[in-house]
Amino acid sequence: MDSNEPLYRLADSLGFVTRRVSRAIGKRLLENFQQAGLAVNIDQWLLLVCIYHHDGQNQQCIGEFCGKDRASITRLIDQLEREGLLERKPDPADRRNNRIYITGSGRERTRRLMCIADLTLAQSTAGIDPAQLALCHQTLAQVLANLECQPPD
Repeated sequence: MDSNEPLYRLADSLGFVTRRVSRAIGKRLLENFQQAGLAVNIDQWLLLVCIYHHDGQNQQCIGEFCGKDRASITRLIDQLEREGLLERKPDPADRRNNRIYITGSGRERTRRLMCIADLTLAQSTAGIDPAQLALCHQTLAQVLANLECQPPD
């Protein structure tokens, strides 16, 4: 190896660190859900929260927000519909499309899940100065904006 060649340190990579943080938070979130007796995976959780806040969206909008392809969103909606947490209704403006709505039991379950998510977030940010946390959010939002707006070289 040439001594002038830069050493790539994986541990210094923003992508590597953010992935590890994301996985650790997800793991803790699932543990907390299971401890509360709520059987839900991360994708289901994300979908429920999305629809909770944006009830009546079509599957395409939900997929874009969640970063999931059409087939994955369809499977997730099917699962949650079987459990009585979501329901499909024809779009009045375009009957070829469905709008996805959260049911009463879905709303109740999602509220419980959000309380657990708040607890998990508090666990994950314990001891971090709120100003540092706000700066971290700003920085990561800018990284995301940079990557979404700039075409690859």
